[in-house]
Amino acid sequence: MSRKKKTKPQQPWQRIPVLAVAIGLIVFLCFLPGAFYGFINMDDLPLIVNNTLVNTASLFDFKDIFTRQLFTPHYKPLVYMTWIVERSIFGINANVLHFDNAVLHGINSALVFLLSLKVLPRMWPRLKNVVPAAVFCALAWGLHPLRIESVVWAVERKDVLFGLFYLLAALNYVKYLSSNRNYKYLLIASLFFLLSCLSKSMGITFFATALLLELLFDGINAFKGKALISKLPL
Repeated sequence: MSRKKKTKPQQPWQRIPVLAVAIGLIVFLCFLPGAFYGFINMDDLPLIVNNTLVNTASLFDFKDIFTRQLFTPHYKPLVYMTWIVERSIFGINANVLHFDNAVLHGINSALVFLLSLKVLPRMWPRLKNVVPAAVFCALAWGLHPLRIESVVWAVERKDVLFGLFYLLAALNYVKYLSSNRNYKYLLIASLFFLLSCLSKSMGITFFATALLLELLFDGINAFKGKALISKLPL
């Protein structure tokens, strides 16, 4: 008579990647119908379809990509780079742009879940069900009607791309604060902060986010001595 091997119960941390993927997939599928929409006259045509930079530049035309809008309110060279890549492979295709927006938004929702896991226990130390609360936060954020414009409107690639780098910057900044201030994570956070600014000018608000995270993790001590000097890379 063969003995059945006892399987160890799955630890909570082992479920985190599965939940993150599930959240990203759920949000992506909810926004997937947007991939079948076309362009609209409001901004899509002048900024994408009839834009000479998007239609003629290659990915290696760094000068044009990074200087064309340098002194305009909406400087977003990384957004143009994504459109140029998509145009080079698929042509100017609204379905592809909408699909990629949905993919990015799904990834962002998973990142919100991971960030919530780190932040919620600090905000509410007595919170027992951190994982379910983080799942709720991620789905509430990802599926909220306010996200529709950012995902379904092709020209709003700047929102989902900036959001990707912004959330990655926040996650690495939290790692920096949680790892006895390992400067490796601070430098990574600074890099993602820069990429978020190159996707949308709203990225500059990460300074405020970093200060709030400092207060959340270290309280008033975050603004004393070496802790204050450590913020110089940002």
